[in-house]
Amino acid sequence: MNIVSHTILLKEAHSSGLGSCYIGDIMENYQKHKELFSLPPYVFPIAMLVFGYPTQQQKNRRMTTRFDKKFIVFENEYQPLDGDDFEKIFSSYP
Repeated sequence: MNIVSHTILLKEAHSSGLGSCYIGDIMENYQKHKELFSLPPYVFPIAMLVFGYPTQQQKNRRMTTRFDKKFIVFENEYQPLDGDDFEKIFSSYP
């Protein structure tokens, strides 16, 4: 499954009322996940998605603030950030 498939799956789940979350430590805790899921040799998990119906409390919670897109979305090529950019990024972050 690739990132495009993940995106389609996430959008479909959301449109069906399901919440989703990427589990970020899947590769860092490879051995634990290998045992948990009884993975055969040469199978290496690189992503894990979980799905479920959000509670009312989760639906009502305030969304976390995101970084300004001008610092994380680039057009045509990567734009390296300098020290001043990092100060600007984090000064606007709560």
